[in-house]
Formats: sequence, structure tokens, C-alpha cells
Amino acid sequence: EGLEFKNRTFSAAVLQLGSRTIDLPPGEPSHAVEDSYVLPADVDVIGIYPHAHFLCHEMQAFATLPDGTRTWLLWIRNWDFYWQDEYRYATPIPLPRGTVIVMRYTYDNSAANLQNPSNPPKRVTFGSYSTDEMADLVLQLLPRDPADAAALRGAVAWKHHAEQVG
Repeated sequence: EGLEFKNRTFSAAVLQLGSRTIDLPPGEPSHAVEDSYVLPADVDVIGIYPHAHFLCHEMQAFATLPDGTRTWLLWIRNWDFYWQDEYRYATPIPLPRGTVIVMRYTYDNSAANLQNPSNPPKRVTFGSYSTDEMADLVLQLLPRDPADAAALRGAVAWKHHAEQVG
């Protein structure tokens, strides 16, 4: 199913950044998890879906353009587990080919974190239970040139596949 944008129909590519190797030591108040991706085509970012559980404290997602400037896609300084949802940008964010998209989530596995489900804190690893932790950022990307759609979807699929087998 395509999306209509500026009188053209496109198929969005879904880019997922994140980590499946989360390992948060008990008592650690600031543990960062990062992932990045280099865009193979010019795109418009139209939507974002941040996902983490109770220990995530801060979420950052930004794009470093080829000229070195930074464009913020998301910055939540005090994450709330119940904010997990898909969000649409009021105005799409244009990003040129060669842009590096970075997600950085910071976790607080200390007793000072009132959201910590374990008291005292315990080691927490990746998992789907809310007492586990996750670090996912999903972006919906529309290629600016319809000719780039297949290559963009293929490159995004390759990143996802490489992470599953690696």
C-alpha cells in the first residue's frame, strides 16, 4: 500500500535501529545503547516509533548530515514507558543521501530510578517482558525519488537481516 505525498504515491521504507545485546548492570545510573545507519538515498522522515521499557531514562535520535550539521528527530529527557506509540511528524524531515541516523538510549538501573521494577536493582538484559529491556527506534522513510524506493527498502532489509544473523 502506497502513501500519497506531494501528489505522488510512494511505498515507505521502515528503518529499525536498536540493540538486542542490552546488558544493564545493577546500580548503573547511566548506561548508553547506540545504533546508527547511513542513508543510501534522499528521504523524507514521516514517522517515528520509540520503544523501551522502564529503565530507559533518555532517548535521543538525530541525523548528522553530510555537511556535519545535526538535525534532531527525537529527544526525550525523561522517558515514560507508557509513551510507546507511533508518532507522525507534522512536517516531514528531509534528509539527504549520506546522512547518518543515530539512536542513543540511556538507561538508569539504579535504586534512584523510581520506575525501576526491581528493588534492589538486578542485572537486566534484552527481552520482551517489561522487566527486561529493549532499545528500538523505528523510522518511516519516504524516498524523495521513486526510483530509489526498491534500493532503499533493500538496504534497510539488509541491515535488519544482518543484525538477526550477527
